Amino acid sequence: MFSDQCPEKSKKKLLTPRQQKALMTVLTMGGSVEKCAAKLGLNRRTLSRWLRQPEFQEALEALRIATLKRAKDRLRAATEGAVAVLIQVMAGSSSENARIRAALAVIEYGLFDGDLSDLASKADRLQEIFRRYKEESRL
Repeated sequence: MFSDQCPEKSKKKLLTPRQQKALMTVLTMGGSVEKCAAKLGLNRRTLSRWLRQPEFQEALEALRIATLKRAKDRLRAATEGAVAVLIQVMAGSSSENARIRAALAVIEYGLFDGDLSDLASKADRLQEIFRRYKEESRL
């Protein structure tokens, strides 16, 4: 069936400006519905209802992912400078303890980054599989 024959399935419900503001508040304040609702001037039940709506949940998750991606990008941009500092400490410090700690930090970061890349690619694949599953189950 084509999307013009089934318009209710082809168009997602858009969030209101208040819901969009609530997304940012929930993301920045964390999990307390009462505190978020108070900050937004909403009834707790209204925010709770929004948090159960699939459109709101999807938008919140997309915002979380985008925020995390921006943070990771900033960290990656700063990595080269941080590694240069660690290498300088490793090579130039008269303190054996400082050199060892810097070397361990470089090694740990190198190992950790590989683990993160592997986990991130697996998570991306799982999200895609789940997204397809959700779309197929709505048909």
